[in-house]
Amino acid sequence: MSKLALLSVYDKTNIVQLAEFLINKDFIILSTGGTAKHLVENNINVTNISDYTEYPEILNGRVKTLHPKIYGGILNIRDNKEHQHEINRLNIKNIDVIAVNLYPFEETIKKDPLNKELCIENIDIGGVSLLRAAAKNYNDVIILSQPKQYDIFMRNFNTFFFKKTINNILKKNFALDAFQITSSYDNMIWNWLNNNKSIHKKYFPMYNLKYGCNPHQKDAKLWMSYDNNLPFSILNGIPGYINILDALNSWCLVTEIKMSLNMDAATSFKHTSPAGVGLGTNLTNQEKFFYKIKNTDNISNIAIAYLRARNCDPKSSFGDFIAVNKKVDLSLAKIIKKCVSDGIIAPDYNQNAFDLLKTKKKGKFIILKGYEKNLLKDTIEFREYKNIVLSQNSNNYLITKKDLQNITTIKNDIPDNIINDMILSLITLKYTQSNSVGYAYQGQMIGIGAGQQSRIDCVQLARKKAETWYLRRHHKILSFQFKPHIKKQEKINLIIQYIDDDFTDIEYNNWKKLFINIPELMSKSDREQYIETIENVTLASDGFFPFRDSIDKASKINVKYVVQPGGSIADKEIIKACNEYNMCMVHTNIRLFHH
Repeated sequence: MSKLALLSVYDKTNIVQLAEFLINKDFIILSTGGTAKHLVENNINVTNISDYTEYPEILNGRVKTLHPKIYGGILNIRDNKEHQHEINRLNIKNIDVIAVNLYPFEETIKKDPLNKELCIENIDIGGVSLLRAAAKNYNDVIILSQPKQYDIFMRNFNTFFFKKTINNILKKNFALDAFQITSSYDNMIWNWLNNNKSIHKKYFPMYNLKYGCNPHQKDAKLWMSYDNNLPFSILNGIPGYINILDALNSWCLVTEIKMSLNMDAATSFKHTSPAGVGLGTNLTNQEKFFYKIKNTDNISNIAIAYLRARNCDPKSSFGDFIAVNKKVDLSLAKIIKKCVSDGIIAPDYNQNAFDLLKTKKKGKFIILKGYEKNLLKDTIEFREYKNIVLSQNSNNYLITKKDLQNITTIKNDIPDNIINDMILSLITLKYTQSNSVGYAYQGQMIGIGAGQQSRIDCVQLARKKAETWYLRRHHKILSFQFKPHIKKQEKINLIIQYIDDDFTDIEYNNWKKLFINIPELMSKSDREQYIETIENVTLASDGFFPFRDSIDKASKINVKYVVQPGGSIADKEIIKACNEYNMCMVHTNIRLFHH
């Protein structure tokens, strides 16, 4: 005896193939309107629902499938004797397969949200009712709510109809998908009719996280709203809450550098702010000596970018999360293998690089594959904290050369390499916890001051990091002879202790024991004379400078270029200060706070 299937879809992708399959399995196809016409045009035998119910479509097609013969055929419980007696008395036949998808309400309100009549006509009634009815009775009815499910259904046809246990699991998953669609659909209608005065959003668990911000916050998950796709996939390891925040921010940062500068870039993230950012340009002779690289043929541009990023502030980068905007090759993987890091996000991986990275942290190194699609999508972001919800437009502003046109100082010439440094620093600050400032030099960030309440504190903190970065190249430090057992990160910490020159007596005595020859301490004049040799540093700020003190302090590391939003009542005073130090300053008119 033939079975019945009801096909009524707006999206007709692969519906012909599904219908042909069902007919070959001895199904009779019930259909409506546009779907019936499409199937007939493709030589599929169809019974129109109006003929089956012996009742015409009415109200210009608003009522097509709302009939007891349809819903009785879907909702009757096959093992319920009372139900079976009733449908036999009323000559109602079982409908075992339903393929339905809905009018494109979301697309309609996006294209023409003020056309109330058009939007209302695209509110699906019959389709939603069919989805809910079939999903409610999923033990007996197969509900296909998306074209991508057709192939799963066809491949598992025998399982659906002859293996009860597995059958129910698969059917239940289809039912869950259907209820998910109707729930999201109803929410969209509610939001539109209510002029977005009240928002209903649904989130679905994607991954269990290792833990939350702290290990005792054990119930941590990554959720995703139904109408979005994750910007990454997890290839290895189990991320924690902070890992995900670092991955998202760092991935946006390096991807935007690719969009704006079309250059290889890497960043080293810690606690949701970058410790360093670098571009993959040719190494200077000084860098080759500092990194102990004799043959640059064996190192790729993306590996160079990470070397620079990691060495901006290597003390802070200990245990970092890495992001790069180019495929990870073996030369980069070898560098990362030697570093203490939590994980990486990248657009792709060479197989040999992936295999090497998987060996880190006893196989637990986090490896994510990032996707660029919709990264700068214009959406409304929601953030929940202590049961209070905040919302805002996503900051999808893409910083480019066009933002550097408003030069406010007497010095007004900006070389191309400085333009790159300005864009690099602004994109960096866009993903740095505010208040923030950064110093850029020759294609990398050399000092980042993040999350300070006072901007001058940001300037001072970042300047200290930049000075440390530069002093690490001093000939006295390069000649240090450490004892053989000293590890790489310990050497970095010892060098920074030396540069800080803030020892207690006990600390200094312990420090001296770790060298073959005890280094001579560097005098203040040695430091100042060496720092004076750095040239053409760029200072960037995520917000305006409220006082000229930031410019005064920045001048001590030979800043010659400044980029900031402007808009302070002190702008004239700031411009005057820049002119006094022969600096070139740009006002972007775009604030880049990030919290």
